Amino acid sequence: DGATFEIVSEPGLGLGDPLPRSLRAIIPFKGRLFTAPAVGQKRGEGMTAGRMTIVASADPARGRWEFACQPGFGDPSNLAALSFAVFNGFLYAGTTNIREGFQVWKTDAEGPPPFRWTKVLSHGAYRGRANQLAMTLHPFRDHLYVGSGIQSGGYDIDNGVGPAAPEVIRVRADDTWELVVGEPRITPDGVKVPLSGLGPGFGNITAGYIWEMCEHDGWLYVGDAVWAMFMRYSD
Repeated sequence: DGATFEIVSEPGLGLGDPLPRSLRAIIPFKGRLFTAPAVGQKRGEGMTAGRMTIVASADPARGRWEFACQPGFGDPSNLAALSFAVFNGFLYAGTTNIREGFQVWKTDAEGPPPFRWTKVLSHGAYRGRANQLAMTLHPFRDHLYVGSGIQSGGYDIDNGVGPAAPEVIRVRADDTWELVVGEPRITPDGVKVPLSGLGPGFGNITAGYIWEMCEHDGWLYVGDAVWAMFMRYSD
């Protein structure tokens, strides 16, 4: 009712040790609530987890959670599921992958969990470790937009990644993709140049992450962290 709250899970959702300390993403889809732990076990691991998993519940008020995917989507280098979005009848999840760059997966969530997932993007959209995080996912018009980042504000000193500014990528319903903001490159999917003409971080190295996106009045608004500015986009 917006005023009364009650606990509907045990601490850590019953996932066991190492006990997750935060739930970064949460979304309803096809009669279930999906969520994933994201914060790691030591200071500075703001975008990782002890083990990457997604859980779902058709009855969260009773705390009945089930595993919705294989740990790490079968890839131990996926360290968290940071972001969710619903687009074109699928639930999408974006990961943290410090070794190779983020991945994006999708599922129709049909049948009993764990569900069948399909990989949509990998290797940080072929920018590699400079796109550690699929920080933000947001549907806008006919595309799913993906905002990237590197943990610790764009410079992951512990893992020797960065400094580098984030990118914005968009995915079509058929899983093909385009670079909207970022670094031109040759990929297995062809040459990618930014549709906006803007480089990583909208041309500013101090942009740490694409922290949030939303649609307003026919525009896609993109908010970054560290630089703390809004940009807007309409295609």
